[in-house]
Amino acid sequence: MSYSQKIRYLLLLIFVIVAPTVAMIAGYHFTNNPLLRPLAITKQALQEFGIGDQSLVIIADVTWVDGKNGGLTKFKLADSITRAFAAKGITDVWVRFHPGKGVSQVTYRIGGSELGPFPVSRAVAGVEPASQALRMH
Repeated sequence: MSYSQKIRYLLLLIFVIVAPTVAMIAGYHFTNNPLLRPLAITKQALQEFGIGDQSLVIIADVTWVDGKNGGLTKFKLADSITRAFAAKGITDVWVRFHPGKGVSQVTYRIGGSELGPFPVSRAVAGVEPASQALRMH
C-alpha cells in the first residue's frame, strides 16, 4: 500500500466519523431543535423548545433596566431567586432576563399561571405564591 493510498483511507475514515456530527450541528444551527444535538439535550432545552413537561419548572422572567436596580447585578438577583426557591426544596427554576424600560420587574410563570410583576427589590415576595402554584400543578 502506497503512501497516497494510506492518506486517502485516513481522510475517508475521518470523513466517515466527522460527517454525521457536522450534519447534526448544521441542522441544529438552522432549526434550533435540541433533538438534533443528542449529546447536548437537557431538560431545560427541551422545555424551551416546547417539548416536555412545562408545568414542572418555575420561570422567573426578569424585565431588566440597566442602572435602576439599587446596585443589584443580574447574577446576584438570579442567585437570590434560585436560593429562595431552593430553601423551599424547589430546584427547577430558570431566571431569564429581558431588556426593558422604566422599572426592573420579576414575573413568575408556572405552567399556565403567571404571578407578578414584582419589583426587583421585592422579587422574593413572589417565591411563596409561586412555590404554592407549583405544588398545585
